[in-house]
Amino acid sequence: IIVSDNGDKDQSIEVDEKLINAARNYRGKLITCDYNLEKKAAISGIVAVNINHLATLLKIKAVPGESLHIRILHKGKDVTQGVGYLDDGTMLVVEHAASDIGHDIDVIVSRVIQTTAGRILFAKKI
Repeated sequence: IIVSDNGDKDQSIEVDEKLINAARNYRGKLITCDYNLEKKAAISGIVAVNINHLATLLKIKAVPGESLHIRILHKGKDVTQGVGYLDDGTMLVVEHAASDIGHDIDVIVSRVIQTTAGRILFAKKI
């Protein structure tokens, strides 16, 4: 819900303070691109989501052609596949890595698929 409050004409109060006060009065949250506003809101006990931070979190962590060092944790759907996970929890399926379960290996990302459950990376052993 977006609330527009045109009632506060007090020019002596800084814009950030007006936004924080409005969020407090309406028991809302702030969505911003302003790093300083995000920090001021946090100090004031108001939840603020920084869109720039959110965009960084949503960026693809690996792209085709990139090499990674990964620990293979279990077999994939295919009996020859090994599966590991990136630090952010993204699943990485590696061809011909079922025999590497429990070991760290170097791989090269071959493709990235976006699903409703998140991203899945596919890779080949180097």
